[in-house]
Amino acid sequence: MQPLRGGPGKPEQHDSPALRARVAYEVAARVRPELQQDYEHYMMETHIPDLLATGFFLSACLAAGTDGRYRVRYELSGQRALDDYLASEAPRLREHFSRRFPEGVAVEREVWRILDSWHDSPLDTGRSPQH
Repeated sequence: MQPLRGGPGKPEQHDSPALRARVAYEVAARVRPELQQDYEHYMMETHIPDLLATGFFLSACLAAGTDGRYRVRYELSGQRALDDYLASEAPRLREHFSRRFPEGVAVEREVWRILDSWHDSPLDTGRSPQH
């Protein structure tokens, strides 16, 4: 793996205020089996694109675990962007989600401060890294 910045084998520059300020907003969900297919479709086709369209988020990643567990990780430029999103857009999007899934989906939210970040290769290419 190579760091996002700094060159091979060198860590990112931790003195960068932009990097130091980035946060991850994670939403974990436990979804009943009969709702899982609908949940995945809704998240990929509607909910996540709607959140990204607000302009507050840098990226999003949806992952599925076992037993109907899911996690979405949204990256933001900083706490202020998250606070602004929570105040202005979150109530509307949460209401839309609640109408779509009034029961059968339990959600937990957590905020993380990003210390560093590495990327091996673009995930959407379908290619393995070349050595």
